[in-house]
Amino acid sequence: PTTTQPSVPPGPGANSVTAHINPGAPTTVSDGAYSLLIPAGTVSSPATATITPIGDPSGDVDGPSADFSISDPSWENGTKTVQVTMPIDPDLASLASGFVPAVVHFPADGDSQIVSGSDLTVDQTDGTVTFETTSLSPFTSTGGVIDDLLRPVSSNVRQWAESQLAHFEGYTAAD
Repeated sequence: PTTTQPSVPPGPGANSVTAHINPGAPTTVSDGAYSLLIPAGTVSSPATATITPIGDPSGDVDGPSADFSISDPSWENGTKTVQVTMPIDPDLASLASGFVPAVVHFPADGDSQIVSGSDLTVDQTDGTVTFETTSLSPFTSTGGVIDDLLRPVSSNVRQWAESQLAHFEGYTAAD
C-alpha cells in the first residue's frame, strides 16, 4: 500500500497533500487530520489523489472542512467507493445531549447531502468520523444534527435546516 503523510498543519489554510495512486494497490493519502483510502482497483490507470483543507465551502455550515479529489473521474461511476476520515467537529462537545456528528457533502451539482447515523463511523478516541462515498468534493464535519431527526438526505442544506427549525421552534429565516 502507498501512504503519504506530509508534515503540514491540518485545518483551513494548510497546504494540499497529494499521493500517486497505483491501480493495483490500496492507497492512503493523509495530512494527519484528514485521510482518503482508495482501495486497489478503484482507478484503472495511474492517478493522483488530493486533500485540501479549506474553510466552510457553503458559508452556512461550520466545522472542519476539506476538498477531496481523484484525478481520474472515471472511478465515480456509482459502483466504486473510497473511504474518507475527518476530524469530529470540535463544537460537538459544547452542544446539548442528543446532537450527533454528521458530514455535509457539497458535490459540484449543488445538491448537498448529509451523511449521519449508521452511514458514519464515529471514533471518539481518535476524534474522527469515517464514511464511504462514491463521489468526492468538499466535505464538512459538523455537530449540529439532532439524533434520529436526520437521515441521509439530498436537498439544499440551508432550506432543509430552516424548515426543521421552523417546525420545532417556530423559527422563520430572515431573507
